[in-house]
Amino acid sequence: MQQNGKKIIVETDIPWGVVEFISKKDSPHSQKEFAIESLKQAVEMAHKEDADEYWLGFRAWEEYIKYLQKLNENNELIKKDDMMGNAWIYECLISYRLHAVNYLRGLSQGFYEDVELLLLNAADFYEKMVTEKLLDENGCFTDFAPYPWMLEKGKKWSNEMRTEQIRRLKEALVWEKKAIAEIEKALEKM
Repeated sequence: MQQNGKKIIVETDIPWGVVEFISKKDSPHSQKEFAIESLKQAVEMAHKEDADEYWLGFRAWEEYIKYLQKLNENNELIKKDDMMGNAWIYECLISYRLHAVNYLRGLSQGFYEDVELLLLNAADFYEKMVTEKLLDENGCFTDFAPYPWMLEKGKKWSNEMRTEQIRRLKEALVWEKKAIAEIEKALEKM
């Protein structure tokens, strides 16, 4: 098709479609096989220390804690973006663990009772990690890991806030390791 004497890259008239010719694939993996592979990947990533320039797994937790401790030792290192990045990482940590709770609970139903129990234990550890360690008694984290716009005028992201966050991260890491250990036990029984 042409418009004003030039070819149009994207077809704009309906109906349009895309057809792809491929060779026949092997039979797809079962849902159970995909589940097992996802659990293996979770365990592998928990124990892997890095990928290119990123820390992974337990090592990422440890480096995150060290970074906050370093900021507490030398407040001059703190940049404007540090507080924003910190709040975002912390919120993601919470969100991803809550997704793990739902995923593991749903996944557990497709396995025998002994494996199901281990996966439910892992989900419970993640849920406790979030509700009892990463969030405060009001279900909030912004009192100690705030976004910049959440601070009252004249207030700063203080050493006390970071110290509280460090404490919570250290306690949560224990639960992270417990959850991964339960997943490892489940994989052994599969």
